[in-house]
Amino acid sequence: MTTRPLKSVFIQAIRDTLGDRGGREWTWLLSPRGHIALLSKRWIDMTMSRVIIMASVFTLLTPMWSLIDWFAFPLHTWLLLMVGRIVATFAFVALLFYMCGEANLRRARWGLIYLFAIPTIFYLYGDVILQGVSLRGNSKAVAVTHTFLPFLVLTGLSVFALTLFEALVLAVPMLLSKIILAGFFWPPLGQSTAYAAGWLLLLVTIVAIMASMSQLSFVIALVRQAVRDPLTGCFSRQSGEELLELQFNLALRGNTPLSVAFLDIDFFKRVNDEFGHDAGDQVLMNAVEQMMEKMRSGNMLVRWGGEEFIFIMPHTELGKARIALERMCSAGFGQRPEGTLLTASIGIAERIADHGLNWRDLVELADSRMYQAKDAGRNRIIVG
Repeated sequence: MTTRPLKSVFIQAIRDTLGDRGGREWTWLLSPRGHIALLSKRWIDMTMSRVIIMASVFTLLTPMWSLIDWFAFPLHTWLLLMVGRIVATFAFVALLFYMCGEANLRRARWGLIYLFAIPTIFYLYGDVILQGVSLRGNSKAVAVTHTFLPFLVLTGLSVFALTLFEALVLAVPMLLSKIILAGFFWPPLGQSTAYAAGWLLLLVTIVAIMASMSQLSFVIALVRQAVRDPLTGCFSRQSGEELLELQFNLALRGNTPLSVAFLDIDFFKRVNDEFGHDAGDQVLMNAVEQMMEKMRSGNMLVRWGGEEFIFIMPHTELGKARIALERMCSAGFGQRPEGTLLTASIGIAERIADHGLNWRDLVELADSRMYQAKDAGRNRIIVG
């Protein structure tokens, strides 16, 4: 029986937990910077819905716990805790109203921060109050349950699909709160319990962060599977339509140019007819490889259907789009099976110059201009 080195076993375990990512996708697990638009969109929808569910649960349970406090603490202590619970409840209700607004990245991130900040602040408030109370019997037991709140909050990380950076931003305030309180006040069960609880809390945090990153890895895998054309690796038509809508709305909001180029490979049907579909698939894969190598960073390539492709070019005016595509045409799209150069007919439309009312207008106009390029003899670009 062969045994594998511990290092390779550990690396494989990480891959099995977080997914077998490419180089760029590994960075998506560490930081939200650089996430593609479609991944961000799905993350926003998922995060906002889960924040609403969690805030709703806390809104119901936070004031109800005061019934247990009533039987455990003196009236003065109960009133102080009740004030904190009422304020926390109203904060959760305000969070729910906030999350009913437009779904966007800013709202989703702030909603997450508020969701974790509210119980953290209440924990600090409640712990300071309980330090001044003589605890024994039932009151001591209930006071100990208050120290479980950090565990509840930090295990809540596992509900969300988070990067390592996001998880640490949410977890560190509660961990610091525990450290600060342990430094000034020992909890009801004494110093040894403080050390044990702190160590256990750290372990819970690490497990919760791994769970949230594993969730994010699963989302990345689903997005990659849904958005990529299985043959060429560029964006599929479904994901391309989402990208077009997203980029058009961003351009409209910022009043920035957005160019859309419709590209059709010339005489591609002949390749399939004369050399077979396997040869045609190879020609498409080579063409996409050439296009993606020459494509400017920030632009997106979509397989619209068959041998038709769309370039989405944010912040690109009509003239600059034409120059970029002329450079790509000069470099070529690869070769046909018989060895001749592969060419394409291209039509370009731009949001501002062509007064596009929506992304479909741009695609239709670019498509129309692409057919003009074909009628004019193919292997050319038409912009108007």
